[in-house]
Amino acid sequence: MTQDEDKMKLLQPEAADGGKAVPEVYRSLNFRSLQDPYSHGAGDTMASRYSTLRADNLETMLNGGLERFYQKYEHLSRKINLQLPTPEVRFERLAFSVQVPASAEDHGTVGSHLRGIFTPWRRPAMVSKHALHPMSGVIKPGSLTLILANPGAGKSTFLKALAGKLKSSAKTKLGGQVLYSGLRGDEIDLIKLAGLVDQTDNHIATLTVRETFKFADMCVNGRPEDQPEEMRDIAALRTELFLQILGMEECADTVVGDALLRGVSGGERKRVTIGEVLVGGQSLFLCDEISTGLDSAATFDIIKSMRTWCKTLGGSAVIALLQPTPEVVEMFDDILMINEGHMMYHGPRTEILDYFEEKGFTCPPRVDPADFLIEVTSGRGQRYANGSIPVKDLPVSSEDFNNLFCQSAIYKKTDEAISKGFNEHQFESPEDFKKAKSVANLARSKEKSEFGLAFVPSTLLLLNRQKLVWLRDPPLLWGKLIEALIIGLVMGMIYFNVNSTYYLRMIFFSIALFQRQAWQQITISFQLRKVFYKQRPRNFFRTSSYAIAESIVQIPVNMAVSFVLGTFFYFMSGLTRTFEKYIVFYLVLLCFQHAISAYMTMLSSLAPSITIGQALAAISVSFFLLFSGNIILADLIPDYWIWMYWFSPISWALRANMLSEFSSDRYSPAVSKAQLESFSIKQGTGYIWFGIAVLIVYYFVFTSFNALALHFIRYEKFKGVSAKAMKQEEEAHNVYVEVSTPTPDGQGVGSTKAKGGGLPFTPSNLCIKDLDYYVTLPSGEERQLLRKITAHFEPGRMVALMGATGAGKTTLMDGGYAAYFGDLGVDSVKMLEYFASIPGTEEIRPQYNPATYMLEVIGAGIGRDVKDYSVEYKNSELYRKNRERTLELCEVSDEFVRHSTLNYRPIATGFWNQLGELTKKQRLTYWRNPQYNFMRVFLFPIFAVIFGTTFYQLSAGSVKKINSHIGLIYNSMDFIGVTNLMTVIEVTCAERAVYYRERMSNYYSPLPYSLSLWFAEIPYLIVVIILFVTIEYWLVGWSDNAGDFFFFLFVFYLYTSACTYIGQWMSALMPNEKVANVAVGALSCLFNLFSGYLLPRTAMKAGYKWFTYLMPSSYSLAALVGVQFGDNQDIIAVTSGNVTTNMTVAHYIEKTYDFRPERKYNFMVGLIVIWFVVQLAIYLTFKYVSHLKR
Repeated sequence: MTQDEDKMKLLQPEAADGGKAVPEVYRSLNFRSLQDPYSHGAGDTMASRYSTLRADNLETMLNGGLERFYQKYEHLSRKINLQLPTPEVRFERLAFSVQVPASAEDHGTVGSHLRGIFTPWRRPAMVSKHALHPMSGVIKPGSLTLILANPGAGKSTFLKALAGKLKSSAKTKLGGQVLYSGLRGDEIDLIKLAGLVDQTDNHIATLTVRETFKFADMCVNGRPEDQPEEMRDIAALRTELFLQILGMEECADTVVGDALLRGVSGGERKRVTIGEVLVGGQSLFLCDEISTGLDSAATFDIIKSMRTWCKTLGGSAVIALLQPTPEVVEMFDDILMINEGHMMYHGPRTEILDYFEEKGFTCPPRVDPADFLIEVTSGRGQRYANGSIPVKDLPVSSEDFNNLFCQSAIYKKTDEAISKGFNEHQFESPEDFKKAKSVANLARSKEKSEFGLAFVPSTLLLLNRQKLVWLRDPPLLWGKLIEALIIGLVMGMIYFNVNSTYYLRMIFFSIALFQRQAWQQITISFQLRKVFYKQRPRNFFRTSSYAIAESIVQIPVNMAVSFVLGTFFYFMSGLTRTFEKYIVFYLVLLCFQHAISAYMTMLSSLAPSITIGQALAAISVSFFLLFSGNIILADLIPDYWIWMYWFSPISWALRANMLSEFSSDRYSPAVSKAQLESFSIKQGTGYIWFGIAVLIVYYFVFTSFNALALHFIRYEKFKGVSAKAMKQEEEAHNVYVEVSTPTPDGQGVGSTKAKGGGLPFTPSNLCIKDLDYYVTLPSGEERQLLRKITAHFEPGRMVALMGATGAGKTTLMDGGYAAYFGDLGVDSVKMLEYFASIPGTEEIRPQYNPATYMLEVIGAGIGRDVKDYSVEYKNSELYRKNRERTLELCEVSDEFVRHSTLNYRPIATGFWNQLGELTKKQRLTYWRNPQYNFMRVFLFPIFAVIFGTTFYQLSAGSVKKINSHIGLIYNSMDFIGVTNLMTVIEVTCAERAVYYRERMSNYYSPLPYSLSLWFAEIPYLIVVIILFVTIEYWLVGWSDNAGDFFFFLFVFYLYTSACTYIGQWMSALMPNEKVANVAVGALSCLFNLFSGYLLPRTAMKAGYKWFTYLMPSSYSLAALVGVQFGDNQDIIAVTSGNVTTNMTVAHYIEKTYDFRPERKYNFMVGLIVIWFVVQLAIYLTFKYVSHLKR
């Protein structure tokens, strides 16, 4: 036999009997040459295989098929000494355990978090849960290994261990070792050797498939022009190569999409995840459940391509699949079985059925071997007992199977190979040993860069990607600009030529606005962080490059927003209208905006979740506002808090702009000094540029801290291990089952007939007649998805809707047409007879899965070209009979008329039942969301202490002190209200996706759902407000009258709850979370502007004063200030210009702010009205507005 023939034989997948060639059924389906490397067998010689590899274009490069391309590539790589290192992977006594709470009860709730803080001595005991029990084995170079296991059995943990992703820590313990051709993972650049394909598909939704592949290719492999000359053309086509291998050519320019953005199908998104790793060019691929979302034919094609790669280039692949078909299983060399962290089997695929037959289990005909193996090793395989071993001696538990395997000849052979170590005698040829030993070339070295691109090209590549992310989110960009325009015009209108007395508050708010704009950056950064967590460990880029690109891309957006808002506001407000002063004002705004955006981006890297990130932002914003020099003037801040005044970025920006304004020629030195001293600003004009310099330093410091946080902090949970799982394990070990040997009729001796029950109902027919369905594409054109579908579904019959990935399985479509509709028959015989009757259709081969056969016949998989079976069906006798039956069932019968006249409700249960169940659900949801609710319950009292100690027992003996008290009430409202306004968005948006799904199924109506959201918030809001107000109130020393205290408490609760419900409303009204953040940012600005503090009502003009009656903040501030100071008859000195007048505090409050105590109940009623109006708006939005675009 020639060497060519030896190689050809090696590449052919073995059949079940170990000797058959590639099944004829695959040849007959007209694969492209890319997917069928055997289609060019004629004239296939060694000379043609190793001829020059031309890469003018993809078609030329793949001339002869994928296998021949790999052979030529291997020959070229050997020629230029760039061969792929092919490691022998050994895992010796590999084990992994995690510390988990001994009890799963009440774990991860608000209550458990509170107990952990207040009763630390009663924290639940921790126990060690073994995700992997000690196991050993060898993965040979050039082999394809299949992992078979149930979900949660430990396969993901095993793959991560092989990829070097698991480490020992305080809560985890990694035992044993993994060696790559005799070297430990920390001795080599393991990332360049092993590529791990995760279960989850984390991608940037707005990038196309081609852009995602190209980015990964450039990051890992570098630019084509940096490759050796012989490889440059091939490197330039690498992205297109993998697009074709994975069958993604047609959707290459389609966005990847996500749960709300329409993009590629779920199966295609899984291929994107696979391709993102494959383009890396590693020699060891570890794939975790890559068949999820793919039809069996597409899975077969991908595994076949990977087998060709393994056998030709010598790489290895370890792939975990769920329910693989027999045809897919036949492609593998070895099988590794895991259950409950124990290794059940690891050895040749061809010996596994014989092995289990020796242990007392036989796989019956027409049962997929993979399903048989999983069922047996899960302890439920007694029905497969062959009688060779007594039933009582059959293995049941994972430990039983593990012990049996460790005693087998297969394991002993592996154990012997491991004991001999990595040496030349383990390999068939010296050449194979040399390739395996070449892994040493990946040894870590300071001279070798672990990244594919240098720093500058990598940063530019990331910057281009970040630019695309922003440009492809028009609602966010336009939302920011429109928000800036509206707020700028509103501020200009309110402060139009306003008196200089209000300049401090006016300039303060113009700066504070950008804190709220920057707040939105947390949501944006969090959505990208998942992708960063995936790509950074694979050395796609340096963390510094990512942080720099993330920061730089915000610069043009920030410049545009600050220009639009600042320009309109500046020239309308009456500030000094000179170019020099405007430039300084704009420069201060711009520097502050960049500094605070960098700060918010840093918070998104520090926080474990977006809810906690929003909470940290709210806390920071409140701190910066409180110590800005406006809420409480600098000379009134206690010594123990004065450091916060000098740290707050707002204080530097506010001081710089105030000094710039009052240094202009329009003010005399005396007036300028008096005004600045009234605002407690005593620094010279040198602090203008010093303040700008500080803000620039803040920008670089926060950006650097963001990079450090991203680099050193990872919030990645270890999944699949819990106390609940341990409890289920223990219960499973205590279950004893009586079994019997199966009889020919399939019934065991002890079998019983299953019984079921349910509510009575009236059986109905469902008929579809000539159904067409169109969707409107983003381009505006219509696309027809369903074409003249006719089918019927009768009572008592179960219909399977089947189709290829992305073909529209929900309508039994292939390209929008019905390919088959009819009975299956016993063992699918009727369906098989139908397809066999069509000329040119290959008959099903023995032991072949009928479902897989049907999908392959109609053209499932990658790159198949078959006849149009929808036309065959349309012309068949079966179609004619089905249509006649459908028309017959569509006729109106007396029974139909009788039932249709009954008063059926669209929702089965009544309103009160819906409300009760929904309230229970929301109560549990909130109780099990400690990041949202525990944050409020625990942190808000801490900040009440901070606010209270800042104003501790501050008297109301001067105008400065009175204004500071009002500023505190304003800031407290802003802090609590806006924090709830922002943080509730993520919670409600997550619930909204569930609501859309359940509402479509008529689980409940919108009214009880909206009310359940209301009720869920009430207990937490009551607790939070009581804690916050009580602590702050008595520390500050406000009125000790009980009536005043409880009124203050109730009004504060009304305002906070109104803000929370407005946040829920925006979450329902806006298309996505980012736009909702923009909307609530704009609303919070309006709440502040028209609250009556930044510009008192007495200074407002009649044209816009009526806006105050729409704002809950104006009612709340008027009521709260009125009840505290409206009856205060203490005398204070009020200076206006050069005139000083004595008046009571109550008179000053009424004259300056128009806050009157006798109207406090009117203000309270106004808040209650707004409260109910918002609830009505939430209900109407949920009823009439839907942003589901799938």
